[in-house]
Amino acid sequence: MSRSFYQDDANKSKSIETPLVPDLVTLTDITTTTLSNGNQIYNSKTLDEWFSAVRGTVVHNYQIYKSELETQKSAVSNEYQSLKKHVSDNVLTDSYENQELLVPASVLAVGAFFGGRVLSNRRNWGVSSSLAGRIFTSIPSRMLLPCTLAGVVFSQVTPVTWSQAVRVVERDLVPDEWVSAYHQTWESMHTDGVGKKWTKMTEILEKSLQRSIRTCREYVIGNQR
Repeated sequence: MSRSFYQDDANKSKSIETPLVPDLVTLTDITTTTLSNGNQIYNSKTLDEWFSAVRGTVVHNYQIYKSELETQKSAVSNEYQSLKKHVSDNVLTDSYENQELLVPASVLAVGAFFGGRVLSNRRNWGVSSSLAGRIFTSIPSRMLLPCTLAGVVFSQVTPVTWSQAVRVVERDLVPDEWVSAYHQTWESMHTDGVGKKWTKMTEILEKSLQRSIRTCREYVIGNQR
């Protein structure tokens, strides 16, 4: 049952000469102030002190939270300005790409990303998909294909910005041992493996093409005689 703060008797009617006050306030604690219009104001020192303490606590906590919020806002602003300057000095170093190619490259990269999402969506390949459909809709393809296509498009349109961004990521975000292992793997697979085979194949095709052109020229010259 809730506590009754007023000492009154509902079964008895009596005249009240003093104001109704909570029973936690003693009558000796009450002061009376008479206004110019004859109205009287009753005040309690205990309640005044309690409300003042509550108000002081609220104001103090508000000042603490406000100061902390201002500090965090200032820190975030400083971090943003530092990041912006770092990107401008280390990534966006080519003025021509910044002014002419950065926005189109970003739009094309976003389009390539969503194109990869469409290409790796199982619903776009039908119920009985082919081998290519199973490859493109596999979990690794669905995770890597959109980002790979976006990166390829961006690197082809803005090669300087892309190379600078990769260099900054390798230097500032990726551990050195991972970068070293990645470069070694890339060298062994691309430069020493696929790169050499591609170079050899190109040389063979070029020599074959030169022989074919020479044979055609000799045939044409022989028929003219």
